[in-house]
Amino acid sequence: MRDAYGAKRPWAVPVAAVSAVLGLAVGAALIRGARSFERLGVGHGDTWSAAIALSASAVVGVAAWLATGAEYSAVGWALGIVLAVRSLAGTLDAETRILHDRGREVTAVVQREHVHRNYTDLGEETDPTYTYDMAPPPGVPHRALDAETTRLTVGERVLVTVDPQDRAAPRLGHRPEPSRLLNRILSVCELLVLFILAGLSAGLGHVLGRAVPHRRAAALARRRGPGPPEVESRPAHPEDTAPEAAHDAGS
Repeated sequence: MRDAYGAKRPWAVPVAAVSAVLGLAVGAALIRGARSFERLGVGHGDTWSAAIALSASAVVGVAAWLATGAEYSAVGWALGIVLAVRSLAGTLDAETRILHDRGREVTAVVQREHVHRNYTDLGEETDPTYTYDMAPPPGVPHRALDAETTRLTVGERVLVTVDPQDRAAPRLGHRPEPSRLLNRILSVCELLVLFILAGLSAGLGHVLGRAVPHRRAAALARRRGPGPPEVESRPAHPEDTAPEAAHDAGS
């Protein structure tokens, strides 16, 4: 495979392959960082976590757009959008996934009940919600249980799932199952992130690999010096040949 200078381009494919691997590594690092952030954001509120995740995704997308230039600007924006969707879906279900992955099921005793009256924006009272002070086994984080609309009895022994690291709030019952829809969205977005970064890196690597022989050929041309001047050739016009034809006819 040769370029416009007639030089071979042996580095184009290897550089593209190495760049694709580096792109996959960067994508894996971004995904791992997003997962870590989602777990750190638990306890600060979904709104806070989602806002930070969307801001980080926008910064990544703009950075990718600026780094790739106008030729690949659409790819940079697509990367930012996919990361934003992935981050938003991850923060919405982060607490459930924490309890599913590392939650511990224990039996706790209900010690005290707290009733919360709820009202609509029009002032109408809705069903009350309940939180309970619990007495978990030794070595388990002690936090209030939000039972929502489920009412328990003081002194009752109930099964709850707690986070051993005390980051996610305890929940009533067995370990919760994450949303299948959100899991599919996360999987698709993560595959798209890897695909986009691998393809983008491979394309940029191929361009860089093709540019190396060009520089060599240009340097070689400078060492050789300028070539012979080019002679412009153009077809003869009928008016230019008319005097010569008349002279030949007269002789």
